[in-house]
Amino acid sequence: CVVAKTDSDDDKTDEEQKADKEKKADEKKQLIQQRNDAEMLLGQFQALIELYDDAGPYMDVVLFQDENDEDDYKVVIDLKADGNLTESIPFSAFAKKRQMGEFLFGSAVTFCIQIYDEGKTLSIVTDAGSHGTHVAGIAAANFGADNIKNGVAPGAQVLACKIGDQRLGSSETGTGLIRALIAAKKYDCDLVNLSYGEPSWQPDSGRVSEVFADATKKWGITVFTSAGNDGPALSSLGSPGALSAPITVGAYVSSDMMVDQYSTLPAPTEDGEETLRDSSYYFSSRGPTP
Repeated sequence: CVVAKTDSDDDKTDEEQKADKEKKADEKKQLIQQRNDAEMLLGQFQALIELYDDAGPYMDVVLFQDENDEDDYKVVIDLKADGNLTESIPFSAFAKKRQMGEFLFGSAVTFCIQIYDEGKTLSIVTDAGSHGTHVAGIAAANFGADNIKNGVAPGAQVLACKIGDQRLGSSETGTGLIRALIAAKKYDCDLVNLSYGEPSWQPDSGRVSEVFADATKKWGITVFTSAGNDGPALSSLGSPGALSAPITVGAYVSSDMMVDQYSTLPAPTEDGEETLRDSSYYFSSRGPTP
């Protein structure tokens, strides 16, 4: 039998025990300091993350005038963000050649370009959301004769005017509305649909109201706009729905839509008959307009 002898506190002198305690105290202080440093560093990193705005990959863009194509202004975009433009396809303004592209990196974002001020201003146009495409499909989707997916006017030509400013969370501006109406006049549009709206406080006043009135009364354009989603109270219309010039349209739900899209159950009536009635949806804003 072999007995191993180890040092114990009983075998140590007072000085040795004091030195051990001081060593352990120093180690504990170091661990606390390391933890405090790590927590402070983590807090700094978290603050940086909150302040950081990831603009995504940086892409080179070159705007030039093509002498071999009637001096047409064109743009090449570094869609791969690798600094190599040799494989980039030149884009012309959408109105000229109907060209569209798609940003990579899994974004699935389509774009087109517009060029203004004789080549001094380039606009890369993307959707701020999918609602415009949705409404355009309702209006003019064309999948062939008698197809259930067709829009109200299958194959109608659509002029897309973007009025939502992505710097403002896709909210429209008065300038954007006026420019869109002027573009509709320029391209001889027969009908305008506007599915935008903001709170209204003084209908039929101001520059925007004047241009809407000109569009309907002088330019011969039929303008439809949304009522808003602030109902069901009266006088809850938004702007420009509260104007007199456009035709303001609220949300409508048929009995079939109630069942198929919202699983609505019929409510019993006084005579005991259960039925669903076509009606304006509860959230739809109501008039009257001026």
